[in-house]
Amino acid sequence: LAMFGKHPFTKDISFGVYDVHSHKVDPPEVIGRRIKKALAVLKPEQVWIDPDCGLKTRTVQEAVDQLVSMQTAVTEARRTL
Repeated sequence: LAMFGKHPFTKDISFGVYDVHSHKVDPPEVIGRRIKKALAVLKPEQVWIDPDCGLKTRTVQEAVDQLVSMQTAVTEARRTL
């Protein structure tokens, strides 16, 4: 992120907020802090919130729980913008 602060980025970027190699489901508050870090240096309309990679190494329930948590964090971030 520091690099984007020094060298402005003009395109959209997919910002990974979840480590797909972890079985831990991050709560929306943790993901929200990661989103805020991105929005400190990037414009909201540039940022797409995503896992850091595909979810195929997670169980179906882990993937669903994580995606629900991510969506909750995104909804809250949008509400506060």
